[in-house]
Amino acid sequence: MQILCRKIFDFYRDGFAGMRLGRTLWLIILLKLFILFCIVKPFFFPDILQSRFQSNDARAAFVFGQLSAASYSANRSSVATGQVCRTSRLPGREAAGR
Repeated sequence: MQILCRKIFDFYRDGFAGMRLGRTLWLIILLKLFILFCIVKPFFFPDILQSRFQSNDARAAFVFGQLSAASYSANRSSVATGQVCRTSRLPGREAAGR
């Protein structure tokens, strides 16, 4: 196992050492990710769940309710169009809305 890990590490090390344009592209990619996640995200995407709910249980219940409602409405619209997906149906909701 250590020999395989060493071969993989050597492969990537040698590949990155021989890159010219690739280094610049990787630097641009990493800079873009830094800007997106460290600068833009906190200003444009606040943590709404943290500000609206006090406990993790309340947050979990809200998210579960939103996901369940979205899944239920998707199933209702697919039944109306004749495109029924049997695997996405929630237990206990089969008879509702018919």
